[in-house]
Amino acid sequence: MTSLSRTTTAPTAGVLAGGGSIMVHALVYHERAPLAAPLALAEVVDPVHDADGGVRDWRMNLPRLLGQRAESVHDIRHEFVKWRSGFVTESLLGDVATVRAFLQWADHVTDISALKVLGLGQARIDQKAAARVAWQAHEAAGACRAGAEAGLGVMSPKRTGVVRGFVVSDDPVLVLADAHASVSATASGFDVREDGGPALLAHGWVVEPDGVTVITDDGQVSLGNSLGGRLLAQVAPGVSQASAAPVPLTSIFSGLLVHLPEMALLAARDRTSLLISTGA
Repeated sequence: MTSLSRTTTAPTAGVLAGGGSIMVHALVYHERAPLAAPLALAEVVDPVHDADGGVRDWRMNLPRLLGQRAESVHDIRHEFVKWRSGFVTESLLGDVATVRAFLQWADHVTDISALKVLGLGQARIDQKAAARVAWQAHEAAGACRAGAEAGLGVMSPKRTGVVRGFVVSDDPVLVLADAHASVSATASGFDVREDGGPALLAHGWVVEPDGVTVITDDGQVSLGNSLGGRLLAQVAPGVSQASAAPVPLTSIFSGLLVHLPEMALLAARDRTSLLISTGA
């Protein structure tokens, strides 16, 4: 049997397909990025260049970092975060699918005219517009708390909070699908379907080298390396043990309702721009 870790299936549809799982970042630069890294970090970091070829930022080179002595990795990462925080503050807002779901939800409950730039993937918001972003995100947070709506969240015992969430209503949300299998989010769990097999309602799953085991109302069901199992594992990559349950929308949108207004206020206070960036 082929190992799951060496077998993938390329989804062609669903909210996480086509870049939906890529993370969206908010950044505020306090000063220009240094042209060179400290000697202690020089071998494990790479410059990020702007359109003119200048150094815009610095990123950790993970292969080089992992090539260091195991006992040194934590200290090197800590030193990098400390050094980089001297010129930029960064927060994760959520993945592209979550940002899209937030904009669609919020557009029906409050004014989000200043927030729609989040859907562009890359944006520079000046200090005046940043103040509006902070206010509208604050208003959206209040509406979200007052509405007390829930979505479907994926949790892991090895992580805090919601790993990934989906806004579900009466109709299932297609999360990932290819020509022969699909995974959809519902209010009760994940609906897993594959050609020639019965539909399964997954309340959780375990990923092991020899395949995926799903937790259903009737107990555990082994999907092995089936297409449906591999798609389900891609709902939360890197999570070996997951559970699915209703969670408040405030938890699913926490990056947008908490971190976004904080970053926007920081940009307005420092009289600088708020940058929205998608990807690494």
